[in-house]
Amino acid sequence: MNAPLAPVQRTHQALIGEQACSIGPALLRAGKKFAGNPGSAVFSDQAWNEIVGRLGLSQREREIVRGVFDDQTEFAIAADLGISPHTVHTHFERLHQKLGVADRVQLVLCITQEFLRLGAALKGPQPSLGARRAAGRV
Repeated sequence: MNAPLAPVQRTHQALIGEQACSIGPALLRAGKKFAGNPGSAVFSDQAWNEIVGRLGLSQREREIVRGVFDDQTEFAIAADLGISPHTVHTHFERLHQKLGVADRVQLVLCITQEFLRLGAALKGPQPSLGARRAAGRV
């Protein structure tokens, strides 16, 4: 498993197992362009700011979540942030309560879902495939 993409790959497997999915493989292919970079690089800094703002997360919670996307352990996140692993664990517990998630996979899904909502909000309503086909754009 490619380390920077590990959270995305595990999430994909948790969602659909080994079944084919139209968005899963495309998301993984798109993520490969970030190979060698942290998994959190899948979203731009602007997107992270929007996601964090929309979910009401603090700056420290943002750093913790990005550590999850980078597939870091609580100990590694603590070392990077210069805080104790116990403090990181406390932040995780509060994140789980705040976002209504039970584990890291659900946390990644929650953040990804908010990113997709953000993209939909920016694009606005999209015409159906039938309408685009009728207009000669398909």
